[in-house]
Amino acid sequence: MNKMTELKETKTATKINILYDVNVEADLSGMILGWRNKSNEEMAKYLDEAVMEFERFLRGHRSQDMVKLTVNRIYKDICSACKGQWETDSDEMGLSCANCGARISTEAVKI
Repeated sequence: MNKMTELKETKTATKINILYDVNVEADLSGMILGWRNKSNEEMAKYLDEAVMEFERFLRGHRSQDMVKLTVNRIYKDICSACKGQWETDSDEMGLSCANCGARISTEAVKI
């Protein structure tokens, strides 16, 4: 196989940033009065109780306690060629995907 044939058959790839996971976080720490004076064990115990109360609230709609809800989006960089986690290797020919070996242009690598 000559070099021209090798170059034509070489896969290329770019980094793709995808939404990998999503979850909702409820911050119930606003329900703890004087939380700075409590130990981690005391806070954990209190928050266990607060979670049960919050679950009851969701079922009964009667709580006036302050609760902050946050949607967390977790993004991950992947290779466009193999969909593996984005990792690069370098050699005398330049950068390539560490998983599948696809060649990467330097413009495609943005951190």
